[in-house]
Amino acid sequence: MKKQQDISQTQEYSQKDTHYYYSNNSLERVSKILLCLSNGFNTSSDIARKCNYSISTVHRLLNVMKGLNLASRDSFTHKYYLGPLLVQISYNQAEAHRFLVINAFQEMMRLFEITGETINLNIMIHFHPILLHSISSKHELRIVERDQDFHGLFAMGATGKVLFSQLSDDIICEVLLKIEMPPITDKSIIDRNVLLPQLLSIRKQGYAVTYGERVSGGMGLSAPIENYKFPAALSILAPEIRLKHRKEEIVKEIKRSARRISQNISHDFQDIRV
Repeated sequence: MKKQQDISQTQEYSQKDTHYYYSNNSLERVSKILLCLSNGFNTSSDIARKCNYSISTVHRLLNVMKGLNLASRDSFTHKYYLGPLLVQISYNQAEAHRFLVINAFQEMMRLFEITGETINLNIMIHFHPILLHSISSKHELRIVERDQDFHGLFAMGATGKVLFSQLSDDIICEVLLKIEMPPITDKSIIDRNVLLPQLLSIRKQGYAVTYGERVSGGMGLSAPIENYKFPAALSILAPEIRLKHRKEEIVKEIKRSARRISQNISHDFQDIRV
């Protein structure tokens, strides 16, 4: 009787060990796929090649991940991206980046008083632009950007380009070779040979101005915020008809505000280190 119990317990432990092994093995594979998605590997073939998995394994795991909201699939490009659950968990950034928001708020209000238009504060994490804080335009007709608007299209528009331009040359070139950028409007720039020098120019001049790249009739102005742990940008969004004639004035003002924020956070970081 005791021998049968021992055999039964051994089988039970063996089944548990096997389940534990396969569960952990699947978790390890899922974690590697998540890393791929966060580093610009967005097709099942790219992921399979990078992780040395079979295509069928990648498809199976991606379907499971989609069901758990860990991954999402763009029906237009058929590419995979980090899912809404991860966005919900990691993108509750207002609290995590309160330091930046506090230091930027006064300058955001200053720009709002000057323009009356939508003022945004964004950062970029793993190629995902994240909206930290927004002051909405006082006008009924306004341009609004949300995190999901950048889905796989982060190199379009003034905000995305300023954030993207803060990455290293090697990373910019590598990502541009991998991503597909379907045009959103007839003014969307998707030619890599045009986009790369444009990003380098934005980095050098310290601002970006775009017209209708993401929203027809829209205008975006953005400037980089330096000295932060992630690429950060201060942006103004408005209908082109309301802001185009003030372009030179607004460019000076947004660069001035971005510079002040950069100086503020630099001084505060020094105080913290001391």
